[in-house]
Amino acid sequence: MRIATLDWAPYVGPALPGHGWLADLVRRAFDRHGHDVEYAFLPWQRALGETLDGRHDAVMPMYVTPLRRHEYVLSAPLPAGAYGFYARRGEDTGWDGQLSSVHGRVLGSVQGYALPPGISPRTFRIDLARNDLLNLRKLVEGRIDLAIIDHVVARYLLADHVELGAAVVELAPSFGLRATALGLSTQHPDAEQLVGLLDTGLREIVDDGTAAQVLDVWGLRDAITLSGGEW
Repeated sequence: MRIATLDWAPYVGPALPGHGWLADLVRRAFDRHGHDVEYAFLPWQRALGETLDGRHDAVMPMYVTPLRRHEYVLSAPLPAGAYGFYARRGEDTGWDGQLSSVHGRVLGSVQGYALPPGISPRTFRIDLARNDLLNLRKLVEGRIDLAIIDHVVARYLLADHVELGAAVVELAPSFGLRATALGLSTQHPDAEQLVGLLDTGLREIVDDGTAAQVLDVWGLRDAITLSGGEW
């Protein structure tokens, strides 16, 4: 299995042990059913496009949109964490859990990422960065008002960039859990079979405790929902 992905630490990353905790879980799930996995790390837009073109067997981890439901055969929801807004520390954003409370704010996201429900270029001004770290830097520099980011990703990045961590804060409430999926092009001849093997393998490593052990190594047992919720 050749899987296209991106640098989205600690979920996946070229320099991470096991290529990241989610990459490790997916590899273990496929291994249960006799399939080796090789990851290709690419800019996210390329990862999506090259999988549709047949240059890779699958792409992950993707947020599911109506268009992607038509373009890909999708796995069951993958293990995931919460996501939401980050703001500059000490700034009163007015965020109360309703999008109307931040109407008129400039929101930062990443090129190719699916936006949360209710947020679109029609309803908000969206400023796109090449990656999550640049998105957080734009926030600190005042180029955006709020950054949309997975909380596990944000905490990982801010632990390595303490100057940013001192300048931003995670807002509550979060948007909640938003799971991702692995997708194979609908043109892939074995798409349904391979997605079925992944879903079965993931259930097996969750049920026997293997997945929890992987999360313990990363210190993420309390931050990740193994069932994946819904996408």
